[in-house]
Amino acid sequence: MNEQSDTTKWLIIVGLSMGPAMANGFARFAYALLLPSMRADLGWTYTQAGWLNTANGIGYLLGALMALFLVGRFGPKRLFISGFMLTTLAMFGSAGTPDLLAQSLCRILAGIGGAPVFVMGGVLTAALFPSNPKLNAFAIAVYFGGGGLGMLGTGLLLPIYLDRHFPVGWQMSWSFMALASCVMLGIIIWAASQVKEMRDGSKLRLSGLRIGAMVPAITAYFLFGSGYVIYMTFLVSWLKTNGSGTTLTSAVWSLMGIAVMASPFMWRRMLSQARAGRAIAWTNLTVGLGALIPLFGGTFSILISALMFGGAMFMVPTSATNFAKTSVAQPVMGAAVALFTVFFSLGQIMGPIGAGYVLDQTGDSVWILLLSGSILILGMLSALLQPTITPPEIFSDRVSTL
Repeated sequence: MNEQSDTTKWLIIVGLSMGPAMANGFARFAYALLLPSMRADLGWTYTQAGWLNTANGIGYLLGALMALFLVGRFGPKRLFISGFMLTTLAMFGSAGTPDLLAQSLCRILAGIGGAPVFVMGGVLTAALFPSNPKLNAFAIAVYFGGGGLGMLGTGLLLPIYLDRHFPVGWQMSWSFMALASCVMLGIIIWAASQVKEMRDGSKLRLSGLRIGAMVPAITAYFLFGSGYVIYMTFLVSWLKTNGSGTTLTSAVWSLMGIAVMASPFMWRRMLSQARAGRAIAWTNLTVGLGALIPLFGGTFSILISALMFGGAMFMVPTSATNFAKTSVAQPVMGAAVALFTVFFSLGQIMGPIGAGYVLDQTGDSVWILLLSGSILILGMLSALLQPTITPPEIFSDRVSTL
């Protein structure tokens, strides 16, 4: 492959960013917009509604484990594209059935596909500027910021449609997102085909991961997965419970999407200069405070919450990805990022169903904000304990102490 210009590389990154726009903006986060309609139409409790995002987290864990063990055999490109296709099919499935068991299966499949999209797209992006660490960190941030595009689109369109067709509009809403994903598929196939990926043979190699040295960062990422998903699962339900109308719901979700897209520029300096787990810590703190701000009451606090949460939400995965890839040898970068995602997905499994159970038991929606914010701030404290790790210059075949 000929040397690519910087302009071409940025076009590739924009194309790759359609991955998180679909896997996160559509398949995962938009469920919060559909949740009130699905609960009303299907008679679900909060625990059942939370279970569906826990099911998505279980699928995400399975997908991350598959990525961890298959990246050496198939490479990031194949896993990225295959995951995108599977997630798109899962959304079509969600549109076609009111059955909770079938919905659970579709959410699991969406998670299985979403994990390699999110993880391997980041790995592909990291391969574009390997000799420029600052530009590399910014490129990864732009990639993850693509999730905001999906949120902006769903925030502008779905609340209005769902309000007009309440409570049955959730089925067509899943279909609309799946059809949009079919269009985006061609873009991500082109973008992925332009990246020259590193392959590490068919055997998973753990040498160089040094998991023990990364425990504080891994713990912080686990706590982030648990805390942020509570907010993103039940935020719209909290808004409805507290009397917010369609206009405010659309404004909050769209504003959050805009903040996600702007976040790479807001955090660029921090991402390029932060050492050890500092970037993971400060981004966790920002989303944690963003989750707590609506407790003060008023429309203004809700809008500020959307800005803060959206402005840092994808920067936590960006920070974790950047930390992981700069702490290990190049050949095991994909395995390191996938390993972080395994623990992140464990947090995603526990958060929604746990919060849903608390809501059913207490009947008080304020727990959505309290649980989310406190868990995220614990993640900040854990990340501050993370020391700097210098990766080995030469990859070794010897298995390190894990």
